[in-house]
Amino acid sequence: MATNESVRGFMQPADEKTVMILLKMPALSYLRDLRKTLDANPQYLSVNADGVRTKVTELLLRGGVFWDEDIFDREWERVVREAVIRLRSIER
Repeated sequence: MATNESVRGFMQPADEKTVMILLKMPALSYLRDLRKTLDANPQYLSVNADGVRTKVTELLLRGGVFWDEDIFDREWERVVREAVIRLRSIER
């Protein structure tokens, strides 16, 4: 069973791996589209959480992240937000 606990909000190595997976192809293409959508509509992630979670879970599984479903449920949004923040800083 994989675990992924954050300590006081800092990224753990497993979190870092998941963020890096989202910043590489093929996930990067989706993340860029998601960033553009979030820039236009900051509420998009909240309103469309189920669809985004499903797509991100699929991309992370393809990238080799095999978390328990409870961990995906708890961590996916935080990892996506961190990846979007990093993407914005990279593409400035």
